[in-house]
Amino acid sequence: MIDNDDQAPETYTAQGLHFVDPITGAVAPPISPSTTFARDDDYRLVSASHSYARDENPSFLIAERMLARLEGGAAAMLFSSGMAAAMSVVQTLEPGDHIVAPKVMYWGLRNWLLKFCERWGVGIDLYDSAVPGDLAKTGIEGKT
Repeated sequence: MIDNDDQAPETYTAQGLHFVDPITGAVAPPISPSTTFARDDDYRLVSASHSYARDENPSFLIAERMLARLEGGAAAMLFSSGMAAAMSVVQTLEPGDHIVAPKVMYWGLRNWLLKFCERWGVGIDLYDSAVPGDLAKTGIEGKT
């Protein structure tokens, strides 16, 4: 893969970051279905970078690199759902941390957030995004 930083986003997006499969020479990233990864006779992974298909699936690598490049980030992660993404971020919080979130959201996430926050001592304020000024009542609006 060629990483040419002076290209316009339109160019490297159209070219898929110049991906070339090192095994087959394919210029379009292959789709790797869910799988398990080979181990040797001592049960060591054949490839140390691939141990579990859901979070280390080669199909995601080019898309994650592209998103990171487009957003100017060091890295990016794709998730199978918004719930998985939200849970991974929230579970990095420690007791005493605080969340401000809209009242109207996916019910499963809202329910999980309320239970998680209570169980782990994380504060949570829910505001009504349809009510002007409701976010300001949480004291978070305008803070960085």
